[in-house]
Amino acid sequence: MSYSVEYILLFIVPLVPIFLFSVFFLSNKIYKNRIIKNIFILKALFFFIIALTLLNPKINFLTDKKTKLKWNVYLDNSLSMSYHQQPSATSYITGVNSLLEKLTKKGVETDIYNFGTKLEKGSGYDKQPLKDGSTNFGDVISHIRLNNNHNLAGSLIITDGQANFGQRIAGDNLENLNPIHIIGIGTEESLIDIAINSVISSPTVINGDKTEIEVEVSSTGITREKVNVTLSNGKKILGSKPVTLNGFGIIEKIRFLITPAEIGEIFFNVQVNTVPEEINIENNKQTFSIQVLKDNYNIAIITGAPNFNTKIIKNILNENKNYSLDHFVHLSNSYSKPIKKFWDTKYDLIIFDNHPIKKNKNEWNDFLRIFAKKILVQKSSIAFFPGYDTEKETLSSYLKLMDIVLKEPLIDLSGKFDWSINDNWGKYFPFNNNHVKDNKVNDKPPLFVDMLIDTLDVDILAKFLITGAEIPLLILKEKEPLRSMLFTSPDLYNLKSSSGNFTDNDINKNIFSPIFSWLMKRVNGKDFYFRSNKNSYQQGEQITIVGKSVKDNQSILNGSINIFNNNGDKINSKPIYYNTETNLYTGNFWASLPGNLKYEVQLFYKDTLLIVSDGIIKVQESQIELNKVFLNRKPLENLSNKTNGTFQLWNNRNLVTEKINNTYRDDSYNRAFYFINKSWFLILMIVIFLLEMVYRRKIGLI
Repeated sequence: MSYSVEYILLFIVPLVPIFLFSVFFLSNKIYKNRIIKNIFILKALFFFIIALTLLNPKINFLTDKKTKLKWNVYLDNSLSMSYHQQPSATSYITGVNSLLEKLTKKGVETDIYNFGTKLEKGSGYDKQPLKDGSTNFGDVISHIRLNNNHNLAGSLIITDGQANFGQRIAGDNLENLNPIHIIGIGTEESLIDIAINSVISSPTVINGDKTEIEVEVSSTGITREKVNVTLSNGKKILGSKPVTLNGFGIIEKIRFLITPAEIGEIFFNVQVNTVPEEINIENNKQTFSIQVLKDNYNIAIITGAPNFNTKIIKNILNENKNYSLDHFVHLSNSYSKPIKKFWDTKYDLIIFDNHPIKKNKNEWNDFLRIFAKKILVQKSSIAFFPGYDTEKETLSSYLKLMDIVLKEPLIDLSGKFDWSINDNWGKYFPFNNNHVKDNKVNDKPPLFVDMLIDTLDVDILAKFLITGAEIPLLILKEKEPLRSMLFTSPDLYNLKSSSGNFTDNDINKNIFSPIFSWLMKRVNGKDFYFRSNKNSYQQGEQITIVGKSVKDNQSILNGSINIFNNNGDKINSKPIYYNTETNLYTGNFWASLPGNLKYEVQLFYKDTLLIVSDGIIKVQESQIELNKVFLNRKPLENLSNKTNGTFQLWNNRNLVTEKINNTYRDDSYNRAFYFINKSWFLILMIVIFLLEMVYRRKIGLI
């Protein structure tokens, strides 16, 4: 131990005896009275201590100490460790415990950790089965970095180096780490396997557009093996390309360019042929789907009598380049276009605009049965916009086709009333709430109503605010395979022409554009499409979910993927990210359990968490660990060399244990002594003060 003092203390220390001598000398000279002399001495000591406290001198004590450093031992607990032929699982477990005993006899302090799917504190392999379905080597490196400056001499890792979970084996930023010694398990000769790792493509495509499909194929245990990768749709082969595989887990990418010819969710199969002695042929084929969206929608508008609503409806529809309109306007004895074209053409949406009316009600009464057959066969949806001239009795017959029933009002409804949009709007159109659901009642213009609808089995999105009565303004109805809409007020144009905060140039578009899209099942009722990058996975394999918005101008949203087991219990949740280069959302999680895993994709929109997609993924009984039962030597050697460690095979493990010895670090501890911080110093001051007071009292001065 050594110490140092401040210069001020060197000045004070010799003054102490001088001060004490001076006090006694002066007290004897000045104060002949013994009582006064004693009080003077106590007072002088008291002020001396106060002065010492104010100066606050410091004494530094320097202590030298040897600190014994420990070694971290990381033992691979994954399933592949039990399938190596040399060493066998039994020999391996026995050998590890023997190695740990040698280190203990040498007096080496060790902390033991087992790692596989996760890293956790262990004590060896006596009671540890080798069963983890994956190997997360990234956790080991992160743990070493975290403990590098915490009395750690170095690390010993015993593994086959097969990292198939989390981060790969690090090769950079290792120079500042303590030595990492590695004992490699197994031989470098791997089992034979070919696998389709991933199928990368856009989840959606417009009909007629080309789309690229990228297939990633990996292989082990083979060199320069030629195989064919085939893409098919049902029994139709869309393409086949040869590829040469080189083993060692190297991924080869094969690209196909296709033009889907059908509408809807189209399923594709991709397959690579098998080779002799392959250990797993289930991962040689995968199924994936692409949602093919229509590029053109046929719409018929039938106008019974001229009205201001017609222009509003047509303006909304004409803004979409994928809509083709046929407008049939009733004239005195005919229509603006031959009505035969209406009956001969397949329409995705038929709009009744102020139709039927008194002048054509008879013919449309006759058309009812033919019309019902047409919409059922062609799966056409219907939108009703009644006007002031609409013949309600005839309209009622057409509404009944969609199970919408007109009722006789019990009160006089011939007037204008305030109205509001309710929560059902958000259920149907969660991403179209702007300028619609968030507006106040007094911002909306009152609308005329003289129609009452039976609210049973219909979804009301907007209603009039009439005390004691529920009068729908806007309703939607789905009767598979058909959809319908009814806007009960003839004053649609008032939303455009009225003044106020609610109305603007886009209000009709904001309300009816999503409704028209929903009616025609333009995006199958979805704003986003998500799917996995293949349909089948092995335990321990990473699952990738990709998604895309069907709207080009959709804002970027944050979200997550929730994963559920066969019983519906939530077992995991992972974030989802948006890639600005590919315009795709991507999320990853791990296939931890065999069977069917259900996933839900949730996105945050205006502080609300919305489920936008879900799906089911099949996880096979087979373990991805068993596809790679060989020693991944190169990255392990690189890791040990960059940290000044040693890499040895299992048979030469004793060469590694010779490198692991007791290691010490010389530490110096500097401690400072401050007078002001010592409690006894304060107590001494109080004692002297009290002695003086007691003495004064005793002699009668208090």
